Amino acid sequence: MLLLKVKDKEYTLRLTARHLRDLEYREKKSILSMFNKLEEISLIEPFIKIIHAALIKNHPELKLDDVYDLYDDLVEYENYNTDKLQKLVEDIMSTAGLTMGAE
Repeated sequence: MLLLKVKDKEYTLRLTARHLRDLEYREKKSILSMFNKLEEISLIEPFIKIIHAALIKNHPELKLDDVYDLYDDLVEYENYNTDKLQKLVEDIMSTAGLTMGAE
């Protein structure tokens, strides 16, 4: 489980198997192929969708549009950039038992 602090609020992130399945079903592709799209800097959508899926378990009230606002707050108030966001998504995936790259 990861904690994400934005302004004065903390969010718990945990990508569960159920939410991972739901995300892959909606996107009609594996999360690993979504993650590979993160290499393309212009695509923010995969970041947002993966973060949203990780928030659902502990913050079911947050909708996808709320996570776009959360992203804006991360950039504005927590000095996040694409490197920090990519690290966050990597950490989310790691805590879900998913690894990037070959061993």
